[in-house]
Amino acid sequence: MPQEMLRHSAQEDQRQVVYTREQPSDAHLRLYWLDFPSVEKFFSAVDDYIAKYKITPEISTMLYPRVQETLKAHLNITEAKLLSMFFKHLTEAILRYIRPQTRTDFERTLAENTLFDFPFNSYPSANNFGAWYDGLLALSTRYLVVYDVLREYCHKSAVPKCDNKPGGLVYIFLSKIPFDYGTRVWRELNQSKFRDIDAFFKAFFKVVKKQYRIAREARAVNLFFGGTAYHARVKRVIGTPLPASVHANSTRSTHYNTQYNSASSYGNRANNVRRSTPIQSGQQKHSQQRLNHTSAEVAFDDDRISDAERPGSDTEDANAFAV
Repeated sequence: MPQEMLRHSAQEDQRQVVYTREQPSDAHLRLYWLDFPSVEKFFSAVDDYIAKYKITPEISTMLYPRVQETLKAHLNITEAKLLSMFFKHLTEAILRYIRPQTRTDFERTLAENTLFDFPFNSYPSANNFGAWYDGLLALSTRYLVVYDVLREYCHKSAVPKCDNKPGGLVYIFLSKIPFDYGTRVWRELNQSKFRDIDAFFKAFFKVVKKQYRIAREARAVNLFFGGTAYHARVKRVIGTPLPASVHANSTRSTHYNTQYNSASSYGNRANNVRRSTPIQSGQQKHSQQRLNHTSAEVAFDDDRISDAERPGSDTEDANAFAV
């Protein structure tokens, strides 16, 4: 019995647990073209793969045949040499191939691969400046990523100058911002020359961050206005004809002259507002409510408006306009 126990114990000691695991699929890691968008997309996917699985893939086996042939020709090496290249050396060879050769090429590639994204289909204002600010941050980050990749192995003579002249680094960045916002911020800067693009971004966002803080404070103040009774008043006025006495005695007739040039009197402007289609976009809707608020205050502060002239039943009106 003791011998059997010893024999069993010896067998247990010889046992080893072996874990086997298949390498995650890398079928999506393929480089089909040697241009900037394709190369950037490829290496971005490779970086994600390495970060997720802690495995460095053999990118030499992930090159499409025409890409391999191009690299072999430019590097003057055989296929065996190409397949045996280390990750770092092959990456450097690919980036050197796509580097800009001239300033015009640099400018074109930088401009084509940066885009400003503003999610609202309206004019930017203090109400949606937060989304505008996020778009500027994303644009600047993307701009620097593309710029650093292009500049890495580029000849110094092919890098555009850091100025606001056509083809300059500052000019390219400002041209990507809509509504002339970038140009107007540029006018607020205390200097027109910068040693590099990082110095420009520091000065540019100093102005933008100041506006961002002001916009946040303004939006916080806006939250103090409104309410159920207020919105009910505005809603009732839309589509309701205003008496002529209100038009004649109005003291607010000059406030919106710049917005409605075709109107010669407050009555015409009020009718224009009444006939307009409700606007659904953010800032335009806000402007519409501001204009309707003006008409609402004039209409309901005048004691010459009879109950018969107000829309809806007496019960609804009493509930809607109770303060």
